[in-house]
Amino acid sequence: MPPKLPPTTNASADESAEHIVRMRTTVFNHFRETVLQDAARAVAHSLFKSDEWVFRTKEHKQRAVKIAENLKENTPNAAEVLRRTYCIMRETAESSRYIVKVADRDLPYRAIRVKYISRIDAEIVTDPAKRRSYPVVHFLTPLFDTSLRELRNPTWTSNTAHNIALQLSRTVALFPKHAPYLLKDPKLLMFARLFLMGDEIAASLETVGIEVGDNWHEHTRDEFLWTYCGDWEKWSIDCVEHTYLATRDEIRWYVENDVDEDGSAIVAASVDGNYGEGSDGQDGENEQAGDDEDIELED
Repeated sequence: MPPKLPPTTNASADESAEHIVRMRTTVFNHFRETVLQDAARAVAHSLFKSDEWVFRTKEHKQRAVKIAENLKENTPNAAEVLRRTYCIMRETAESSRYIVKVADRDLPYRAIRVKYISRIDAEIVTDPAKRRSYPVVHFLTPLFDTSLRELRNPTWTSNTAHNIALQLSRTVALFPKHAPYLLKDPKLLMFARLFLMGDEIAASLETVGIEVGDNWHEHTRDEFLWTYCGDWEKWSIDCVEHTYLATRDEIRWYVENDVDEDGSAIVAASVDGNYGEGSDGQDGENEQAGDDEDIELED
């Protein structure tokens, strides 16, 4: 939790630079400490739960069993295939500027196809059969992007914010299709929603057969806000929401804009020039819709 701030009845104070920095730092730190912590095996078990993954076919399961036998490892389920691959990638990444390669021969399970079958919205039941399967590396790619490995809040200044925010936004855009399991945790989801609106995430999830309900955006945001409040009994949820909206708007502004040496905004042109409406609950603001690309890794 961030350091306690004094309660305020002045709405503008909720949007102050101090509050924005504290919330951004808290959200970024939680993401880093949860997903990028030193204990790779602990992260793997936390992210890849056995009941949330299945092999694409019996043939892929048999191939995984054969690989395990050759490596003298215990027979893996689909989640364990992801864990083992993740740990190998982490070990490599810690010793070099690791670039994820589909044909990396050091990843013995790289071509085993699996499906993620869990729900993102606990209230919505979707047919796991509609989920697409991918090689295990597909589900791990975003976790090894340079933007996440270099995620350090002290570097966030007016001179560096645009580059950091832009690179992170491109990585976060991969989460719904490549790493939807991250979005089950409201605090990790909030990291993504500092860059993408809830509607943008929902639309991307739908392309891989994962549905969320109309109330998902609001429910998960409220869950985060109450968690962020913690024991600040005199700081109303409305004040925290003001801070969240201001933090999100600042980050999204930096994704689109850089500043010159005088601190004036240099407006970056939209990739396609199109702007659309997005929703992250009830705020009803117009935001730029972000594009994400489905990078499908073949056998």
